[in-house]
Parts: sequence; structure tokens; C-alpha cells
Amino acid sequence: MANSQRRAFGAAAGAFKHPKDRTFKELWLSDKGAYPVIGIMVFATGFATWFGCMLVAAHPDVRVTPSKRTSVIRTWD
Repeated sequence: MANSQRRAFGAAAGAFKHPKDRTFKELWLSDKGAYPVIGIMVFATGFATWFGCMLVAAHPDVRVTPSKRTSVIRTWD
């Protein structure tokens, strides 16, 4: 079978790319079924970031300033 006959039944020559040769956009954004997965990942990352920042800012057990790390005994009530 000649090359021209094989191409007629499938996609254009060179249309298939190995996943290693494809970009992020070609791999994820071309498939509509990946949108819910991307949405869940974005939500989980945002929630984890928000929760971590809230804990660092609001809880007295977290000591960001090096000068406050010297005391071993907690003195707050």
C-alpha cells in the first residue's frame, strides 16, 4: 500500500504526536473531559493556600518572626 493511500484513511501525515512531544496546552486543554479535573485542582490549590495563610496569620502557635521563637514556654492565656 502506498503512503498516499494510507494517509487517505487517517489523519494528515504527522498529525499524531507522542505525548512527550506535546505541550501542556495540547495535552490538557484540547480534551474537554479534563476541564473538571483542572477545576478541582485549581479549587484544591486555592483552598489549601487560603487555609495555610489563615493558620499562619490567626494562630498564636505559629511563630514567623525569629525573635518570638526563643521562648519555649507559651505565656499567652
